[in-house]
Amino acid sequence: HNIRSRASMRAFTGTRQMRCAYQSDMAKPGELMLPTWMFDSTKENDPKVQENIAWHWDLIKAPQTEAERAQKYIEDVDTKALLVRNILDVDILKALACTSPEHSHIFKKLPVQGVIYCAWDNLVMPVFYMNLAENLFEVAVQ
Repeated sequence: HNIRSRASMRAFTGTRQMRCAYQSDMAKPGELMLPTWMFDSTKENDPKVQENIAWHWDLIKAPQTEAERAQKYIEDVDTKALLVRNILDVDILKALACTSPEHSHIFKKLPVQGVIYCAWDNLVMPVFYMNLAENLFEVAVQ
């Protein structure tokens, strides 16, 4: 389906270069489970109608007003899908962390960057924010 081509890349610290989402959209034809892009073209292109693609609207945040469309943080975007099951696996992240300097060129690859961004945004940052909140609470109580 036609996914948005302009989006807000605004972030707390400025603008972002990449935004990632991890979804386990799978189809099971027979015994084999295959990654799939879930969209029903016979239904309306609306997250309320097609709940399984509601994450598309969270990933690609459209400008809300005409004035916002002219802002610097509204950019042309390309959407890429990495159809690999369980890509945010601890073993894969450990292998990336143990990459030797002579193989550091793999970090220039878009799929590897996507895995790192997605792990950071979905796994590391929530723990960081929770730890920060606990520490601030502890300081406030003392």
